[in-house]
Amino acid sequence: MFFREKISFLEKPVTRDEISIAETLELFFRALQRHDYELLLPLFTGDARIHSIAAEGRTVSREEFVEILKGSPYAPESTIRLGNFRIAVASQNEAVASGLHQYSIRGIFSGIRTLELRFKKEHRGWLITEMHYYAL
Repeated sequence: MFFREKISFLEKPVTRDEISIAETLELFFRALQRHDYELLLPLFTGDARIHSIAAEGRTVSREEFVEILKGSPYAPESTIRLGNFRIAVASQNEAVASGLHQYSIRGIFSGIRTLELRFKKEHRGWLITEMHYYAL
């Protein structure tokens, strides 16, 4: 199930780590939804690898990702929804969150894919180290 204003989770985050990761996901979603791309930079590690639809499937850095989104003629007219997310904490400082990413441009349904985000726990909290999209 998709919610327009927030992410839906298959399992409610309950541990401190899961809640922290969910908060990072909410910030990520809010930045994309509001087209406030500068808010994305601190959510990624400095060496993050981002597989981006906006970058035509290339893997880019967090800075390149933000610049691509800023320069995209479609970004201001796009809408995203994230749903059915599940968080799996693999170790004390590694985790994965995956769910469905639905996007539309100019109100026309464009696609739905699986979005997988890998996290690393740093002194600032849980940050995104990798982002990948997969076909359903």
